[in-house]
Amino acid sequence: MGCGQSKKGTATVTPIKKKDSAASTLRSGLVGTIEKTQDISKTYDLGNQRVLGSGATSTVKTIKHRVTGVEYALKSIRLNRMDKNKRAMLIQEVELMKLMDHPYIVKIVATYMTFQVLHIVMELCTGGELFDLLYDQPECKFTEPDCAKLATKMLGAINYLHSMDICHRDLKLENFIFSEQYPAGEIKMIDFGFSKHYLTKEHMHEVVGTSYYIAPEVLAKDYTQKSDLWSLGVIFFMMLSGRCPFGGSDDYEIQENVRSGKFEMRGKHWQNVSSEARHFIKCLLEMDVEARFNAEQALNHPWIKNIGQCSSTGESPRTPAEEAAGEEAVGTMVSNLKTYREFSRLKKTALVAVAVGMADKDVDMMKTAFEELDLKNNGTISLEEFRQVMLKTKFVADSDIENLFRDVDLDQTGMIKYSEFLAACLQENLYLNEDRVVDAFNKLDVDHSGVISRENIAEVLGNDLDSDAIDRMIAEADFHNDGVINLDEFRRMMNGEKAN
Repeated sequence: MGCGQSKKGTATVTPIKKKDSAASTLRSGLVGTIEKTQDISKTYDLGNQRVLGSGATSTVKTIKHRVTGVEYALKSIRLNRMDKNKRAMLIQEVELMKLMDHPYIVKIVATYMTFQVLHIVMELCTGGELFDLLYDQPECKFTEPDCAKLATKMLGAINYLHSMDICHRDLKLENFIFSEQYPAGEIKMIDFGFSKHYLTKEHMHEVVGTSYYIAPEVLAKDYTQKSDLWSLGVIFFMMLSGRCPFGGSDDYEIQENVRSGKFEMRGKHWQNVSSEARHFIKCLLEMDVEARFNAEQALNHPWIKNIGQCSSTGESPRTPAEEAAGEEAVGTMVSNLKTYREFSRLKKTALVAVAVGMADKDVDMMKTAFEELDLKNNGTISLEEFRQVMLKTKFVADSDIENLFRDVDLDQTGMIKYSEFLAACLQENLYLNEDRVVDAFNKLDVDHSGVISRENIAEVLGNDLDSDAIDRMIAEADFHNDGVINLDEFRRMMNGEKAN
């Protein structure tokens, strides 16, 4: 890499907000409360585990869901070796991650905690780190098209975080991994140990991060979320050249070079890099924080727009195959949405539960459709974005667009989240699979009593519904009129039967 980069970092976390239009409170409810103490082995097979990684207080291994057979990654953290402050910060980090709902951010599926151990069940990503992939490239650098396409997804993830008023504060090559071997796998942002919620225009003051990637204003102890864009600028600089912009023999020297803000894009490592790409890097590695691009501006830079994005607006060139895939995805999506709008509130919630547990490979076309609608690339779909694409495709009458949008916006925040969208697009053969039906039932039966009660619904949906609305949801599948829903009643509801 030309600068002797080491792979080290630490973590802290601060309190989070519980509600935000981009935060998925429904998804968080389905993941479950971190304080639950049910035996994890009842839901997941812990035998024949492969060790994926280990540290001083944690291990990461593979596990398999007993019902669906899907493999996940299990991170087990020993709590008995932590002081109370570190334990509290760890729990806050997990609560923050549960709210995240984005195709390029690693997702938590479930949490379990005992007195000694916190278990975090996450989607299994086996494709390795961006750090290692960069080393594997010819001359340790990506081609411009490959870099731009990855940069678009990485910027989309950080744009989503910033829309939730979250600053990552430790973006680096090691904190992006792949779901499968590149290029088949999707890139995923990980490690939110440093992440912090902030108020609008609030400045942060803790010096956290990794020396190679840290922004100069962080070292000055006065910074905003734009520090994340500097870190991405360092990452993209390295991806395009195979070199660090700010090197050094130790942390002190590296940080002094960062403080100077001086870097070069000359020599053989940059000779084939376009002027547009160089300008893009300069817009991120800008010492003047006010002049530095934010995530939205970076996504609209000509280099990203013309090379990295496959935009449904027609502003970016796409191959005929990409155009056809986009049109097919949107067409299939609209057909499924029209069916979904007739479902009961309980069935829609159950479909979100199904979507939460599905692997990327099972939702590839739906993810393509989501990206067609996410014109701002911020991980959510607004009514304006939805209307723009629907009018262009002519799949839906103008008079019906707003009602269709509201049917998908299940928590009524004015934004369609990723899991809400997947739920609305699921085809019947996917969600009526018996294993997925049982798994969805178990997610809603949060106390594992064998039935779904109104208390269970209230816990999953939080403050999204009042008492009368919860009673109506129970009544939708309460064929026995006993105030609860058992598995057989749940199956009947999922197959289209109505109790009232």
